Amino acid sequence: MSDGKIRDQAYWEAHLESITREGIDTKAHAQRERIAVSSRPS
Repeated sequence: MSDGKIRDQAYWEAHLESITREGIDTKAHAQRERIAVSSRPS
């Protein structure tokens, strides 16, 4: 895995952990941020 992909993965893992700490699920977060639930980083 390239360094960029490792950094991207670490970013998204930390982002998802912070969402969990807020006490909401990722679907609720996506709706709040107006992100399509099916969206995924490439």
